Amino acid sequence: MSSTRAVVSGNLVPLEEAHLNELLQWRNHPSVRQHMYTQHKITQSEHHAWYQSIVSSNDKVALLFLRDNAPSGFVQFRMDSGNFSAMWGFYVAPNCPKGTGLALGQSALTYARKQLRVSVVRGEVLEGNIASQNFHKKLNFQMCGEKTITRGRSAYTVQQYLNNLKQSESVSKLGEMQ
Repeated sequence: MSSTRAVVSGNLVPLEEAHLNELLQWRNHPSVRQHMYTQHKITQSEHHAWYQSIVSSNDKVALLFLRDNAPSGFVQFRMDSGNFSAMWGFYVAPNCPKGTGLALGQSALTYARKQLRVSVVRGEVLEGNIASQNFHKKLNFQMCGEKTITRGRSAYTVQQYLNNLKQSESVSKLGEMQ
């Protein structure tokens, strides 16, 4: 007996200056901000400086995720020089429909493999962010280490994840054949 699930899909487009106000609202929303390294409310000037650093960089790619042509999420890749890997960061719009995050993740990993031609994507998750830990595992990431960061007077554990896209692609194809 097979179960049917609604497939959520979307597409990724380059982040443009016209998207910045909406993106800043999402980034400053408490449900997003609480899981970020930088947890204060980002100002317009900080946000604009961040955007300028993206557009002037050769090693960063910032993308907006559209679901049904509506902005629904954000993903960024920071390329590592020479070894075909990238670090990713992402978030979905607050109050977006269920399944949006997974669709963003799947689209982003496909983009990384096909467009950026990376074979490994790495991610970092604050230890208490169980939803993101489970999300990474669902997308075939493996926990590969931990590190400690300091914010003010507090120390936080960060879990490090890695997805070997070539291996994940083989696993996906095997699953499709069964």
